[in-house]
Amino acid sequence: MMKNIQSKLIDYIKDNTGTSFVEIEKVFDENDFDYKGQGAYTSSKNSNIVFWYGWNERAFDAVSELVNDGVIEMSKCESMIYIVDGKSLNFPILKSDDVDTYHWLPVTFNICKKELEFV
Repeated sequence: MMKNIQSKLIDYIKDNTGTSFVEIEKVFDENDFDYKGQGAYTSSKNSNIVFWYGWNERAFDAVSELVNDGVIEMSKCESMIYIVDGKSLNFPILKSDDVDTYHWLPVTFNICKKELEFV
């Protein structure tokens, strides 16, 4: 199931440059993948920097494995992208890396350039 949902995510991100977490949730929904939970995807450098919240561990693992394997990459984006997509996090938006309370860093996903060479 994990490889299946990951391949669906890769296909979606290939066709939709700058994919948001909201769009990934739509892919999960379309494929009946149970993603809802209380987990947060945070920065490895500072756990107060939150990329997204409200998923279970399996859902975050599906995405983080693709990031860690160099298949997809995260890029900082404007919060407006999330507002347009209809969902955002209720934290202050990150302005500096040196934070000691929860702050949201809006990101989007793209296929890593080296992966595109093999497509």
